[in-house]
Order: sequence, then structure tokens, then C-alpha cells
Amino acid sequence: MSLYRTVSALVVTALFCLGSARAQERTMGVGVPAGALVQLVQVLAPAFHAETGIAVTATELNPNATLSDAGADAALLPRRLAERLQSTSQVPSWVVFSGDVILVGSRAEMARVRGLKDIRKALRWIASARGAYMSSSAALGTRELELSLWQSIGVNVQTRSTWYLEGRGDEAGALRQAGSMGAYLLVERMTWAAEPARP
Repeated sequence: MSLYRTVSALVVTALFCLGSARAQERTMGVGVPAGALVQLVQVLAPAFHAETGIAVTATELNPNATLSDAGADAALLPRRLAERLQSTSQVPSWVVFSGDVILVGSRAEMARVRGLKDIRKALRWIASARGAYMSSSAALGTRELELSLWQSIGVNVQTRSTWYLEGRGDEAGALRQAGSMGAYLLVERMTWAAEPARP
């Protein structure tokens, strides 16, 4: 699977701290969606523990639930999900790093979008060529971004069953499905980079 141009909309990952009493007990649960963010917390946890004395564990977080329901003291989420969570609770947030969403696709490159800097133009070309396209995963909120981009160029993907394929599972699963079917996909760069055997 080949990497194409970066989508213009950046995804900022935010950390929500609840100030739970558990932090005083020198442990902290960080809620994260499944996938690359779980691995990121696991990699950073030893250094954080050495610096602060606080042990950190990753807890899989349902983006539609509150942090307290998940038993988490903090959450590491893409901005799309973080804003949804903030709208239902008054929780402070901090930007801890920035990432982006990328368009990946088959090496066969049916729609010839390689090198394009405009994601909307790339999607128009894919739709025009009826290049196989896999729906993005909802796990990190990428699905909402993808649908808003299709809508912005006037393409109703619900009526394009011949080339628009419904993906299932988390981002890594959608990436593997797209690779096996030679389809384009909008995915978090960190998910793409973390995949050990990219299709």
C-alpha cells in the first residue's frame, strides 16, 4: 500500500486530566481508543514513571462514554473525539502533539492521485475513476472527517456501492482490509506507521 498526500485538516491530540485521587496513589489510567495510541502510551509509560514516580496504564476508551465511566484519569484522543467529549463535560485539555490524516492506496493507483496536494481533488478523481475506496474507521473519528469531505464535494457515498466499500473494525483493521482489496483509505498517519506489515 502506498502513502499519498497529507489531508489538509490536521488532527491535534489532546490530553484531558481529571485530577483523580488515584494520581495521588501514584497510578494513572489513560483512556485511549484502540490502536496506535495504546502502543504510544505503553512506550511512553516507563519514561513517565521514571520522571514522576506515577505508573501509567492504558485503558481502552469508548469515545461515546465519559472518562469516569471508563475508569480513566486522563485521555489521549484525537481532537475530533476530544471536542465531542468536551461538549458533554467541563474537562481541561492540553495539546500534547499534532498528527495528521493521510490518504493511502493501492500501488496500482487507479485514480492517479499520487502527488496531489488537494484532498478534495483527490477524492473527486477517485469517484470519477470509480477507484475502490474503503470507508474509514470510526475508532478515532476519521469516519466523520471522511464523510464531511465527501459531502463537501457533493458525492453521496451511500449510493456508490460499486466502488465504495464498507470497512469494519478499528483503524488497523480497516487499513489491512483496504490493502487486501487494493482500495484507497483515509487513515491516521500514526496507524499507518505502526502497522508492521503494511499491505
